Formats: sequence, C-alpha cells, structure tokens
Amino acid sequence: MRKLAVKKLTSLNSFSYTGLMSVYEKERGDLLEKAFESILNQTILPAYFVLVRDGILPQRLNDVINAAKNSFIRVGIEFIELTNATNLGLGKSLNKGLKACPTELVARFDSDDVNLHNRMENTLAYFSANSNIAVVGGQISEWDVSPDLSTGIRQVPTSYEAIKNLAQRRNPFNHMSVTFRKSVINSVGSYQNVLLFEDYYLWIRVIQ
Repeated sequence: MRKLAVKKLTSLNSFSYTGLMSVYEKERGDLLEKAFESILNQTILPAYFVLVRDGILPQRLNDVINAAKNSFIRVGIEFIELTNATNLGLGKSLNKGLKACPTELVARFDSDDVNLHNRMENTLAYFSANSNIAVVGGQISEWDVSPDLSTGIRQVPTSYEAIKNLAQRRNPFNHMSVTFRKSVINSVGSYQNVLLFEDYYLWIRVIQ
C-alpha cells in the first residue's frame, strides 16, 4: 500500500465517529486500496473502524485489508474486524457491523468509493449545528471504469420535505455518503436483508 497522508484532527474531534465497511470476495483490490486511502486522508479521522468480511476473501483482498489495518493503527484508529463464515449479503453484514460500532455517529464507507478529504469534517459540522438530525448524506460523482473518469453526478435532495417526497418514488440518499446516529437506526430495526434495497427500506422507516 502506498504511503498515506494523515491530517490532524480539527476542533470537531469531540464528535468521534466509527467508519463501517463490508467487503466481499468480488471487490477490486485497487479500488479497495483507494477507498482506504481516502478514509485515512480525512481531515477528521474516525476513532474506530469496523470492517466486516462478508464470507471468505481471496488473499489479494486480505493483503489490502491487512496493510490498511496497520496504517489505521499507526494513526490511532482502532480497527475492528468481523468475519462471516459464508456470504450473508450487505444488509446482514452491516447489521452485524453496526452492533460492533462503539460510537453514536457511524459513517458508511463503501469498498470501491473514493471520499473527498473533507467529507467527514463537513458532515460533523452539520451534526454539530443540527442536533435533531439523524442522517446526513451528500451528492456523489459516478464512474464506470475509474474514479478519475466521472460519468455524471447523482444528486439527491437536501431538505427534509424534499427527501420525504422523493422517498415515495426512489432512494433519497446516496448510501455510500451517509453518516447517521446509531440510536436512531437501531430504534427502527436497523438494516434488514432486503436484496438491493437494504438502505432504501431503512431510510423509509427512519423518515416515518
């Protein structure tokens, strides 16, 4: 793994959070490495990182994970690993991982997505200014071949009413961009194993 740049925490570091990721056997190792790099390049680092191996992974992915684990530990992030004996799917894996998250704020990170370096700083600032907010997400740049070659922006609404209205037709959040309050997610039953709609079904229950 390439040498990773690590930024100092800002004044928002009292808002500790846990990163949550699930990885399965068909992930691309190069994209997983980029995803980890973008997490370590956050201006506010997670206090904990929970990684769920969803089934047995090939050695190429385990090598990337182990290298990232060492990098996380070096900068003071507690790395928590969970392993499913067989592939259980994203919903069950995230549900399992969420139970292991020590903090109230939990940030979802996908294994093939590159995060802007100030994603969590902006997210935590919003939580700090809005104590009644349960979920914060954002817009994403989509790609097919490489994260460096964007094919467009997937925009979602930013106000509660607009989110509520869109949820009647389709998913109002970009799942890989969300951070949420664990207590709220648990109060509505957390992730359910609804194939391809694990997060959409969750947001509907949160909104209601």
